[in-house]
Amino acid sequence: MEQNFKSLEKIFGDCPEIFNQIAVVNSLVPVKMTKLEKKKEAEQESTFYYQEALLDRQFLNYPMILSTHVSLFDTMFGETKESAFGFHQLMNSVIVLDEIQSYKNTIWGEIICFLKRFSQLLNIKVLIMSATLPDLDLLSEHMVKSVTLMQNKEKYYRNPLFKERVQLSYELLDNGCGEDELLEHIKAQVFDERVSEGKKILVELIKKNTAYQFYHRMLEDERLAGFVEYMSGDDSLMERSRILDKIKKEKGTCILIATQVIEAGVDVDMDIGYKNISKLDSEEQFLGRINRSCMRKGKGKVYFFKLDASEKIYKEDVRVQKEFILENREVRSYLEKKEFYDYYQQILKVIKKNYNDRVGTGGLKAFFSEKIGKLCWHDVKERMQLIEDDHWSMSVYLSRVLVSDKGEVIDGKDLWIQYKDLLNDGQMDYAEKRVKLSEVTSKMNGFIYQIKKNYDLIYNDRIGEIFYIEDGDKYFEYGKLNRKKLQGEIGEFVDFI
Repeated sequence: MEQNFKSLEKIFGDCPEIFNQIAVVNSLVPVKMTKLEKKKEAEQESTFYYQEALLDRQFLNYPMILSTHVSLFDTMFGETKESAFGFHQLMNSVIVLDEIQSYKNTIWGEIICFLKRFSQLLNIKVLIMSATLPDLDLLSEHMVKSVTLMQNKEKYYRNPLFKERVQLSYELLDNGCGEDELLEHIKAQVFDERVSEGKKILVELIKKNTAYQFYHRMLEDERLAGFVEYMSGDDSLMERSRILDKIKKEKGTCILIATQVIEAGVDVDMDIGYKNISKLDSEEQFLGRINRSCMRKGKGKVYFFKLDASEKIYKEDVRVQKEFILENREVRSYLEKKEFYDYYQQILKVIKKNYNDRVGTGGLKAFFSEKIGKLCWHDVKERMQLIEDDHWSMSVYLSRVLVSDKGEVIDGKDLWIQYKDLLNDGQMDYAEKRVKLSEVTSKMNGFIYQIKKNYDLIYNDRIGEIFYIEDGDKYFEYGKLNRKKLQGEIGEFVDFI
């Protein structure tokens, strides 16, 4: 969303009457304060000002909205009153769904059926975008056909600028590769005397612990210490922006160690890539970060390897079964030739057999007749959740001082006090309180981390399900969360993606 917002700013930045109507709606962004010219009026009657802002947010009363898949699905299938408030705004809208392959594929059939019916009933146009373009029509139980906007996708897939801009290597995968071998292979690329100019190298590992450990091993070599950065889902938006800006501006050698956060929507252009194999979609997304501009004198190159098994991370995902990953030479051919249609025909048949056509209440027909037909809204919401509730984790607030990309100093302790004061304020108008809480909680996200539930946790304060720890700095090294130190004191950290 950050990247799309910046793109829209480039397009509409000179037209404030349009750009100011664009709203970002998710849990990380505060309620949009519109019509700032009413601020003087608000000083006399603040309740009106805040009520209007809150109602705009609750009813999604914006001409253009940037949001997440999770927020959209909550609006479509949630059973709370706020979900219902925003639902009517879907009527007569255009919805662009990017990276649809990232959705949980156990409910792909339900998703395409719902989208088709919503489109008919609410006069919606749904544009589905994906690097690999899975044809979900196969799962839609003979409903009205969707329209293929790209009639000749091979024209683009097989254009040499796209297809041949990155060379693929499986030597590390076929020969077996441990951390030591991977580290030495990367060093050989960096210190190759035949190359006069610096190289930008991207390394993706699919487990946070492995990625963090590998990052520290890179730092142990003094020759690399100034060139290496690390990015994971733990990083705040401010830290992520700093890293990406640095890499874009870097003219010499740089190495980025990352988790899956690097795959979708991140605009970086690297020379060489190393990737732990997982889903074919992820491999193609990763290739999109290598020689992205097609401007390299020599082709980009990607080396695939396997340190961690993807099936332990992407549970229930058909695409990580052994016959569908790069250990299978036929799948390598799909990736090299960009034959994603043939690949997905096999995937969709397995999904249809395992999920759509299941006998009993778990099948698609039974779901629509028994749950939707009988208006069992709670069951519908549970089935259509993109991210399942994690009952084994807890939220820890690590207090420290951060500096935003705009230079704003944010003191975690002061922010926690503001949050408590707002919650305890029984006199403030409801709308004003909700708006101000959204502003505070959006900043708090940079201090909150998910860990496994630990009933022996030592903490300084607690509000609801958030546990506050005063001296958060001691858990960080080089600006990154030290997982081992945290695990040693408060239990094992969960490998969130």
